[in-house]
Amino acid sequence: MNPFSLLSKINFSFGVLLLLIASFIFSASAQEISQTEIKEPVKISLTAAENSWIKTHPVIHLGVDPQFAPFEFIDKNGQYKGMAADYIKLLNERLGIQMQIVPGLGWAEVVEKAKSREVDVLPCVGLTEERKKYLLYTNSYIAFPRVIITRTDAPFVGGIEDILDKKVSIQKNSSHHGYVKSNTTIKPVLYQTSEEALIAVSQGKADANIGNMAATAYLIQKNNLSNLKIAAPVSGKMNSLYFAVRDDWPELVSIINKGLASLTIEEENTIRKKWTTVRFEHGIDLIFIAKVAAQAGVVLLLIFGIILIWNRRLKKEVIERIKAEANERIAKEKAEQTALELAKTLDELESAQDQLIQSEKMAALGQLIAGIAHEINTPLGAIQSTLESATAALTDTIELLPKLIEILSHDEKTLFFEMTTAVESRFEKPSSIERRKLIKEISKKLKVLGGNIDKFSTDTLILCGHAGTPEKFLPLINHPQRDMIFKTARQLYYLGNGIETIAVSTQKTAKVVFALKNFAGTGQSKEKQPADLQASIENVLILYDNQIKQNAVLKTHFAKLDPIPCYIDELNQVWTNLIHNALQAMNDQGILEIRLEKKDNAARITIRDNGQGIPEEIQKKIFDPFFTTKKTGEGSGLGLDTVQKIVEKHNGIVDFESRINEGTAFFVSIPLSEI
Repeated sequence: MNPFSLLSKINFSFGVLLLLIASFIFSASAQEISQTEIKEPVKISLTAAENSWIKTHPVIHLGVDPQFAPFEFIDKNGQYKGMAADYIKLLNERLGIQMQIVPGLGWAEVVEKAKSREVDVLPCVGLTEERKKYLLYTNSYIAFPRVIITRTDAPFVGGIEDILDKKVSIQKNSSHHGYVKSNTTIKPVLYQTSEEALIAVSQGKADANIGNMAATAYLIQKNNLSNLKIAAPVSGKMNSLYFAVRDDWPELVSIINKGLASLTIEEENTIRKKWTTVRFEHGIDLIFIAKVAAQAGVVLLLIFGIILIWNRRLKKEVIERIKAEANERIAKEKAEQTALELAKTLDELESAQDQLIQSEKMAALGQLIAGIAHEINTPLGAIQSTLESATAALTDTIELLPKLIEILSHDEKTLFFEMTTAVESRFEKPSSIERRKLIKEISKKLKVLGGNIDKFSTDTLILCGHAGTPEKFLPLINHPQRDMIFKTARQLYYLGNGIETIAVSTQKTAKVVFALKNFAGTGQSKEKQPADLQASIENVLILYDNQIKQNAVLKTHFAKLDPIPCYIDELNQVWTNLIHNALQAMNDQGILEIRLEKKDNAARITIRDNGQGIPEEIQKKIFDPFFTTKKTGEGSGLGLDTVQKIVEKHNGIVDFESRINEGTAFFVSIPLSEI
């Protein structure tokens, strides 16, 4: 929030508070009148038939879903909670009815008992064609989107059409089950609860889940399912929830609808704000404030009249009191002005710090860009050259394969496809020297067996992975169309090898782009978010891969730690600065060691090099802003200052040890939980 906006709201609210206190002291009766005006009882007009129905049905039995939070659920103390529970409490009070839950039922039991009329009302359900056969529905009173949930590493999903052939988990007998059954060809995997259905996706037992957005968000947070995401809406329609009443009680539908209609927007917002994270704006009742102010003004005028006729002997005391109040008001105004100026200064400092961190990040990215370009261009070049050779191989194969199929017998076809199958297995390929040696050995072996062998056919057998059993393919070696057979086999080898090269190059390029995206970040977050420190460090290392693999040796030791609350974009800058300094200290040659471990309820990260070390006389200055030992243009002197500020922002500690000609180690400790 903007500091000026915050302070202005505080000042306005404080003024209102003072006014209310004054009106209470001088006019208690006025406050009572205002309260009476605010809390008028709500009247609901029920027909004589409806009142009679209520009298003859003193208890209405509810069947609830014990695990449909935040809409309705049974808490650990066995109490019925959630939005629906709060609506029911208001309706019971307002309508004079007694709706109470039937305890100890799972959702499947609730559905069966609703069919047999052992429960009277389902207070929070979606509308399905199946349920309309035995239930009547009230007007909807809650609505949230129906959404698709996938794992964070899943391919892109834009809508329901993208998961028609996937394994989709859904709560059995839910409205989502009915929707999928009526509107799609999906054959869902059914679970007893929404929670079990979500966990199945998290554990990889299902590809996607369909559920209510609010309930899904609640369960993901409750179970810390950090590998799940809301991928897309199911449709443009909202997932509305209703009271569903047994179909022989239409009177109760009308009664509940009147109760729902009597609820104010404020009452419904209060319920929603209690159970969801929906943002809203607070308002101030200006009419109420004006009434109180007017009443207080009348009282103040009376007091002023009394003061005017007060004994002259008190005149001096009154004047002194007025002067004191004036001085106090002036002091208060100065304090408020100072607070505004301090808030503005703090806001400017925070903005400057964010800009400084971003500037350091861009500077580091500028130094890395040549290496990153090389890391991307190399696989792209491999893809381009491979596509050319693969295209040629494909053209030849398309021309030769139909002819080959016509001239080969059934047994010869089987033998041919067996020979080329190893191409797909991607066995370890021999070197050129090994291939020459194998060609001689195989030629000698096949000659003894009467094989009409040549160098091209022998080399093709080796490439296809049959150096150990060449005699098996003698019928093809001695075939009149041997040249066509082995040329086709070789082209298939080139195709398979090219596909593998393209796949590896694509993965490498995607890995570098992903690391670059994570390094750039999406802006400074105002709140800490759980993040994986190991993944963060490894993403930065990918950006330095070209520098490290030239002459340096990387050693990593990562302990398995749970995600910790942090500003991960800023910590990326910490790892970048420290790794960059370590490589420069070694002139990109030497051993870079990075360690992640748990120590004293903190994540401890060690970045060690075996470079030239930091001279003792400057060790006390290295965290000072603008201090640098690098040549002009190589560093701003803000890298370690930025590191220290980011670590302190996390309530952490950064320290180091260094020995001349032995190297330097930096130690960063980040608390595992909020302090």
